[in-house]
Amino acid sequence: MDNKKIDEATRLINLAINDYDLFLKEINNYNPEKKAEALSWLRNALKYVNKKQREK
Repeated sequence: MDNKKIDEATRLINLAINDYDLFLKEINNYNPEKKAEALSWLRNALKYVNKKQREK
């Protein structure tokens, strides 16, 4: 993944954390492929956090 995609993923994940409704509004404007990618980033971030919490 290039730096531009990492920055975009970080921005969207932070948006989802801080304002999920705004996150949904934003990704609903994306084409289906980009929307699926954004949801995948969020899903993977949540899986990672969940895994780290279980390791504690």
